[in-house]
Amino acid sequence: MVAVTAVMSVVLIGATALAVDLSVNTQAKRSLQNITDPAALAGARDLPSNPKQALKDALDVLQRNSPWSSSSTWLSTAQSAITGTCSSASGSTCTVSVAGPTGYTNYTATLSSPPSTPSNSSYSSTDYLEVDLSQSSTNAFGVVVGEGSSSEKGHSIAYYAGPTGPYEYAFFAKKQAGSGNSDEHVVGDAYIGGGYTPQSKGQASFCVLELSGPESSSQDTDGDTGGGQDNDQDDQGHVVFSGVPPTVGSDASYGNGGTCSSGKGDLSVQAPTPTTSANCPANATAQSYVSNGTTYYACVQSPPPVPAIPQPTTTASLSCPANVGTVSSSTSPGVYAVPANCVVSLNFATGDINCVSLVLGSGASVQVLDKKNNDYISSYGFDPTSDSLARSALSNAKITAPTSACGGSATNSNRSVIWAADPGGSSYPTALSNSTTGCCSDTIFLGTVFLPGQTISFNSNQAMEVVGEAYCGDWEVQSGDHPNPAVTYDSNGAAYVVSTLRLAE
Repeated sequence: MVAVTAVMSVVLIGATALAVDLSVNTQAKRSLQNITDPAALAGARDLPSNPKQALKDALDVLQRNSPWSSSSTWLSTAQSAITGTCSSASGSTCTVSVAGPTGYTNYTATLSSPPSTPSNSSYSSTDYLEVDLSQSSTNAFGVVVGEGSSSEKGHSIAYYAGPTGPYEYAFFAKKQAGSGNSDEHVVGDAYIGGGYTPQSKGQASFCVLELSGPESSSQDTDGDTGGGQDNDQDDQGHVVFSGVPPTVGSDASYGNGGTCSSGKGDLSVQAPTPTTSANCPANATAQSYVSNGTTYYACVQSPPPVPAIPQPTTTASLSCPANVGTVSSSTSPGVYAVPANCVVSLNFATGDINCVSLVLGSGASVQVLDKKNNDYISSYGFDPTSDSLARSALSNAKITAPTSACGGSATNSNRSVIWAADPGGSSYPTALSNSTTGCCSDTIFLGTVFLPGQTISFNSNQAMEVVGEAYCGDWEVQSGDHPNPAVTYDSNGAAYVVSTLRLAE
């Protein structure tokens, strides 16, 4: 019996090791996973625009949930390691590995963007953040069978796509941007899928300008408060192409802090010359090209970033007898579903149109009637009392701003004044236009104009102005000489976009 017991004890202790040590190690792995999951999700929200901040935010959450959460120095030491090794430049690589504090040196935290050890190679981009937390421990019974220690690891990879990525463009055109006999100003970043094509050589020019003034809390998306290229407002004023563009007119220029030139088909950009990708918006890279012996630089991104804006929640259907409907100052506030193939007229004969958003069905379009005044249409949920940019635009156009907020709340994308789904393909039917000549008037759209698969066409002496964001398939806004067409990025008027934050591993 002694001999049998001696032989069987190894088996019994081995079974005990499996029962006890394996259970303990499984519980440890689960606990580690519960720490790395929220840390990865917290940090991923800063990607890809600021990988350094992503790792810092992930470490902050990891510290709060760790066994050494009471340590007062570990986090600052770990974040100092990030400061010394990582860049805040958009899309750059950032990796750091740090041991736990005194008493917890059997722990090691490793954070990386892009992930350094993903199970799926498709997660190896700067849109992903990996957080690993390893723990080594001594087994109670496993030493008898040659397994004296174990190492468990929590492994999490998180992904984020949303507003801090490529979705804060003031102006977005899939195909191209045309310009007529007037300067066109974009205040913010602009994306021009197929290049800039001036429609005439008179006073045509396309100017991309920075937002001016101090950064407000509503415009701060990444927690920075400094000046220079790390400041959100200073980061704007770029133009991004889906391919390297040809020279336009006599001046395809960049100039930091200057003003746009005007006339003769020029394309002028106020942001710093993009000789490096650090001078481009998130997800775009700098490329050079030579035209007529001169070297030019451009921010390039391909495939083009298609913004994801959910359909506004409609409150009513627009009456459209004989496929023709009308919206005027007497139209009640709301989000209106426009039937397919309906032509909607914006009739400003009796005044401005307040608190109305239009969701276009397939083939539906909007036309501005002949007018010679300056008028506006505001989106459902628009609040002029908290929107200084909109009030400024109305004042410049000599329009009296409304004094009270629009009816309804700005939920989903009710901040879109005109919305249509993207039908896909390369054909862009006209969905927004002015119908007849009315010299020198200005139609201001307060809110996002989201027509990603359609054309916006103003071909007379009526100017079009958007305070919010403008997305379209093709921009053919020739307008006239008085006043200038313009698109100004306005966070208060910009439609909400779809954000994706998820654990990939």
